[in-house]
Amino acid sequence: MQDAGYFAPGFDRRPVNKLFRDNVDKYLKRNNLDITNKSHVQEAGISALLTMYGDMININQHNVGESSGAKHLNRDTKKKVMLDNPC
Repeated sequence: MQDAGYFAPGFDRRPVNKLFRDNVDKYLKRNNLDITNKSHVQEAGISALLTMYGDMININQHNVGESSGAKHLNRDTKKKVMLDNPC
């Protein structure tokens, strides 16, 4: 998969990468999450993407080997990552 630099030669991705990392760090600190816990870092990464791109992207989560039953992820009013339609 190609990134924005492929489509826009000369695009400087460093500020975008820094913004993503900063948003991950803020989420981890704000929610008292452990940076060494992979699930916490994944949650923070999802939050960072939703912060940066909002309604322009949809993020779905499913289990390995699962062909249906994907869960849509979003953020609640406190900006914590959650399932949109928890069942």
